[in-house]
Amino acid sequence: MSYTLEDIFNASALDSKSVEFLNNALKANTLQGFDYLKFKQSVITLQLSMGMSEESAVRSTFATASTLGVTKEKLVESIQHYVQILHKEKIEFDAAHSKQKDIKINHKQSETNFLQEKILSHKAQIAELEKQIKEFQAKIDNADKEIEEARQKIQETKVRFEETYTHYEKVLKDDNDTFNKYL
Repeated sequence: MSYTLEDIFNASALDSKSVEFLNNALKANTLQGFDYLKFKQSVITLQLSMGMSEESAVRSTFATASTLGVTKEKLVESIQHYVQILHKEKIEFDAAHSKQKDIKINHKQSETNFLQEKILSHKAQIAELEKQIKEFQAKIDNADKEIEEARQKIQETKVRFEETYTHYEKVLKDDNDTFNKYL
């Protein structure tokens, strides 16, 4: 029975997307020959199908692999190869994560801050406009009173002028009549 990378890394309880992402990277960079992954599959097979202990399964697999030219150093080198692959994927993931964080969190946070500042600015403008409306309404209320006072004053001036005019006119007419009578 052949075991998957998920079995080799005992990853069934881990995040499926992350497992798929790392497994795809490992599959794309699988070494030729009897490397760590094939060695580990053989160890798991011996443990699960034959009930061997980990030590016995590792020793038995290594004995078989040695006949194919595998050495402990080559096995460790292949482990380092896969560590490098995973490390490279982590660097790429971290860069993508940082970019997503910037787009979906930092950008949104900046936009939210901008909108909050706009709201405060608009509220201040509304308060200023309401203040101006109250001042204008007070001027309008006072203007009605001032207009009425001015109207009364102008009317009183007109009445006083008419009285004076009429008086002067009467004096002139009376003098005219007097002069015509006596002269």
